[in-house]
Amino acid sequence: MSNLKKNISLLGLIQIVQFVIPLFQLPYLSRVVGIDSFGLYMFAVSLLYAATIIGDFGLGVYLPQKVALNQNNKDELSKIFCGTSCIKFVLCFPAIGIYMYISSLYNGSEVSGLFFLLMILGLCGNIFSLAWLFQGCEDLKYYAYLNLIVKFLGMGAVFLFVKSPLDIEVLAFVFSLQFFFIAIISHLIAFRRYNLSIIRPDFLYLKDLIRISAGYFVSRVFVSLYTVCGSVYLGVYGSAQQIAFYGAAEQLYKAGQQVFFPFSQALYPYMVRTKNYMVLYKVIMICLCIACSGALFGFFAGKEILNIIFGLEFEKAFQVLNVFMIIIIISSISLIIGYPALSPLGLGSKVNISVVGGGLIQLIMLGVITFSIEEKTAVIVALSILICELFVFMFRGYFFVKKVLLK
Repeated sequence: MSNLKKNISLLGLIQIVQFVIPLFQLPYLSRVVGIDSFGLYMFAVSLLYAATIIGDFGLGVYLPQKVALNQNNKDELSKIFCGTSCIKFVLCFPAIGIYMYISSLYNGSEVSGLFFLLMILGLCGNIFSLAWLFQGCEDLKYYAYLNLIVKFLGMGAVFLFVKSPLDIEVLAFVFSLQFFFIAIISHLIAFRRYNLSIIRPDFLYLKDLIRISAGYFVSRVFVSLYTVCGSVYLGVYGSAQQIAFYGAAEQLYKAGQQVFFPFSQALYPYMVRTKNYMVLYKVIMICLCIACSGALFGFFAGKEILNIIFGLEFEKAFQVLNVFMIIIIISSISLIIGYPALSPLGLGSKVNISVVGGGLIQLIMLGVITFSIEEKTAVIVALSILICELFVFMFRGYFFVKKVLLK
């Protein structure tokens, strides 16, 4: 239990570093680079996270479970590491290709190709992240501190070198370099800490990894449709201003959402190992209280927060933020009753089905929006995400009540 609390704290630190620290940059960037370039940046970052899903192929979701069951088997850890690296190396190329193709469809102001090329460095670094290894080993101290140091240095570089809209390429380089350094250094730490060795994985082993992770990959593709792809959609069909409004509200939502990811990520291997549902019930109640308090604060103080952080130009993002405040209550509980609650019972496939269903609903809604609504706004996209999150919550809730609460 003490190890679980420690890992929740360390995962919380990682999430704060990844989303809350960059949030301190946004007030500066929204004023220095202007609303159009800010919208471009939001589009590029969202597209990077979407393309990462292709290169990761669900391994980042599946592997913590596999690693957790082989924590003390160094040979198996080496085999998992090498097999995963081979798969990701191959998949990195289609991920880059898709990133470049979608970036060419950007509907905002004209952008040099160098900006998106620089973002590819960050894409590759993110694909080769070893978060899954440290999470599965329940040993997150070094990875958390590495993220903290690199992100702080990156924030300092943004303040030093990004001074105008002309420096948008410098911003892309600084952003991407952080992912690249974290990937390189975390690999060095992993080899030393876990005594990993280079093992040539056989074809059947690679095939088995791909087969098992494929279900997680499909679920991540569909979940990305209603999580990270909102800015991408607006970048292709909307305007730079709508991307900026959506991105500003989404960043505040994601900053709040980071409170809940550590609970889910630390609970996942813990529940697989212990199946201690009393702990899970307590975590659900804690998350529900935090989510409701945060949402109420957002409803009453959201407009002032947007003005302070992003500037008066972003006041129109308040309606979008209100929708996200409703979403955060639903998604926080849905997160906990997903993999942590259902995977120990062999119901991980139900979690995958829930996000596939949510993604299909989002595809249908985006199709309707594309062909029936002339002006694609941030509020409309946010409302479509709310409907998807509600479906996912109800689907997971059904199995949670049936298999856990009523068991």
